[in-house]
Amino acid sequence: MRDRRQPCHRQCRRHDRAAAHAGEVIARYDIPTQSCVLAHVTTTLRCIEAGAPVDLVFQSIGGTEAVNRSFGVSLSLLEEARQAALALGANDRTERHVFRDR
Repeated sequence: MRDRRQPCHRQCRRHDRAAAHAGEVIARYDIPTQSCVLAHVTTTLRCIEAGAPVDLVFQSIGGTEAVNRSFGVSLSLLEEARQAALALGANDRTERHVFRDR
């Protein structure tokens, strides 16, 4: 049987690489900004749990609960992501979540 955790590990490695590259550019040029890897909120949560560098949590959201459910997104999941992002304390910025509607 295939290990269902493997895709998450691949996704977290991709997330880590993207975040590391963004972090290098930000540090090299002393850019006063945060980075954000666009991934499903559950991927970002798993990456946070694995200790990945995360500045912002991103999730596209729809205009109705039905649309959001089809994305695998709920208010409780977004709140979980918000709490995880706020608990990071990686920098002094207070905004750690971005929501985009479709």
